[in-house]
Amino acid sequence: KLNIELENEALITNYKITDTKGKQVLAGELSPSSSASIDVEQLPVGVYLIELVTSRSEVVLDKFVKR
Repeated sequence: KLNIELENEALITNYKITDTKGKQVLAGELSPSSSASIDVEQLPVGVYLIELVTSRSEVVLDKFVKR
């Protein structure tokens, strides 16, 4: 699982995960919350980019490594 927590009181509403080639591998909607847990077990080992959209229409980008 990938655990996410925002510190600025924004609420996460959507996410998109892409591989390093830009191919979307996961996406979804979340119940608005400042934290989320996303199941990434089915993803192969590698580096991924995650794009979070908040209830304020802000976009947060980050990367993570699946081991």
